[in-house]
Amino acid sequence: MNWLLASSLMAICSLVLYLAARKSALMKNSTELTNLSMYFIPTLVFIGMALRQPGSFIVTPYQLLILFIFALGFSWLGNVASLKGIEFAPNPGYSLIISKSYVVMTTITAFLFFDADLSTKSVIAILAIIAGSAVIGIGKPTNSNVKKSWLPLSLLAFFCWGMISITSKYLATIGVSIITLLVYMNVFVTSIIILELYLKKLLVKPTYNQSWLFIIMGLAASGFDYFMQVAFVSAPNIGYVNAINAGSVVLVTIGSFLIFKDELSWRKLFGVVMTGLGLVYLVL
Repeated sequence: MNWLLASSLMAICSLVLYLAARKSALMKNSTELTNLSMYFIPTLVFIGMALRQPGSFIVTPYQLLILFIFALGFSWLGNVASLKGIEFAPNPGYSLIISKSYVVMTTITAFLFFDADLSTKSVIAILAIIAGSAVIGIGKPTNSNVKKSWLPLSLLAFFCWGMISITSKYLATIGVSIITLLVYMNVFVTSIIILELYLKKLLVKPTYNQSWLFIIMGLAASGFDYFMQVAFVSAPNIGYVNAINAGSVVLVTIGSFLIFKDELSWRKLFGVVMTGLGLVYLVL
């Protein structure tokens, strides 16, 4: 599959995922329950896909170790650090800007170590996307729960998100298929989330309406993970995929405005246009 098509499908899945997560937050669902749906359902999806591909569960001890680090050290830890960074920051946008800037790290790393493409045009486009996302993300400081730890947590999320991209590319070079990676990642992370629920003594009894919402989130997360990995394998530079991922904030911003009547000020609209132009310039 062409990396642009895969990245576009990833962005659409991202839109559905984050709008569903927004709805979940409005329904006052627990973070743990939302996270569980975003990993448990993909686990079932990818195991089903792996059963149709003989050998998908077979990995060497070294590959298993890298997959374990990938899942717990980068995916799970990055998610926790990102959520806490957003919670503790004086403005959620500040934390998001830092964590999303990992696209610069992955673009340069791919160029240096994976012989990836990197042109002046691409650098300009990526910087425009980051700047536009920053304009969209920053709002009026309203957080009364500010803690100094928000900055190191945001930097940790930045590192973890970047390492997810880099490690995905590395795993592909040592023979780990996309489905194998996704099966082990989701199994490991789901196990940690279930352990969290058990230790916190939280019951998982979703209502009928919650169940449908969690299924939608789980399927969207499955598509997002799958198409991202496909794009990583075929893109001229993994940073380009990450730039499109960061730029998907445009779709989420517009979708939130249309569905949930969230604010769409002239400043945010300017950020949407800037990010959109950056994306167009990147892919042309």
